Amino acid sequence: MKALFAVIASGETVSAVVDARKVNGIEAIYAPAMSASGDLILQGAISTASGTTPPNSGDFCRFLDTRAVGSGDLRFPVGSANRVVPMPGGLLVTTPFLRVEAGVAQTDTRTFTLLTR
Repeated sequence: MKALFAVIASGETVSAVVDARKVNGIEAIYAPAMSASGDLILQGAISTASGTTPPNSGDFCRFLDTRAVGSGDLRFPVGSANRVVPMPGGLLVTTPFLRVEAGVAQTDTRTFTLLTR
């Protein structure tokens, strides 16, 4: 199992780009204590035409939750305590590039650990 890290800077809601091209998917996310309770949302993007340059911010979109009919974004509740978030079905197949989004701007830097296969 490999680990990738997504960092949300203080005052922000979205992490820097995470390069997931060398993993087969995410099994779980270790979420640190958050500034306030809210949702943890995953975003994905494919690479640019060159295949090596990370995509621009506007190229990212949220993952869809397909566990129920009419579902919306894939969201996980997080709050003031650390939390391990297992992926639905045991593995989330991802896009080559990822970002982690918090529903609330963070008052300090937060590092998320993505446990991968």
